[in-house]
Amino acid sequence: MKRDAAAGSIPSWSSLVEAAGGWQNIVLANSHQPQTARFHGKNFVEIGAALNKDPADAAWDIMLAALPERAFALYFVMDETDIDAAIRQPWISIGSDGAAAAVLGELDGMGLPHPRSYGTFARVLADYVRKRGVLSLEDAVRKMTSWPALRMGLSDRGLLREGLRADVIVFDADAVEDHASWTAPMRPATGIADVIVNGVLTLDQGRHTGARAGMVLRHRCGT
Repeated sequence: MKRDAAAGSIPSWSSLVEAAGGWQNIVLANSHQPQTARFHGKNFVEIGAALNKDPADAAWDIMLAALPERAFALYFVMDETDIDAAIRQPWISIGSDGAAAAVLGELDGMGLPHPRSYGTFARVLADYVRKRGVLSLEDAVRKMTSWPALRMGLSDRGLLREGLRADVIVFDADAVEDHASWTAPMRPATGIADVIVNGVLTLDQGRHTGARAGMVLRHRCGT
């Protein structure tokens, strides 16, 4: 099993160990166990050495000890040039599979410390638009608003138009910045002044008003 995980030699099964280039590129994010919390932020080669175990054994022991919770790891498998090439395609939309946090600055609902929960969209505006010019501002906004809403069949959102839900973000394109990183994943973005959710002012000059006007969005997929 260790050999198969490292080599990705099982047909029709993708090994993230192989994709990451080895256990040295897989970092423990949350073990859900106080006795292994000291290893959060370390890769499994380091963890294995500290425990005098093979990295695979260390990973599986931590995973089993976390049950019924899920232990989380960060897999460094992506290449920035690939992301740049993909994000430019007109059919690509931008989203995040990070979960919402109940309290600002705390872990998301999954318990996974990952910069995507606090920094995804600000990073697009700061890095891909302003700093590196991979996308125009207009195209970036489209990819984060009207295009994903259209793809998901959310007909009352994604555009500024009379009769639609008023979801509006007011930001400074020259100052918006993501601060969430791998070592500090829960730092909020800056440069966003006001947020209106369903027509209700929710962020007023950077301060939460206490309003809770959001709602669960449901879309019935066709068969």
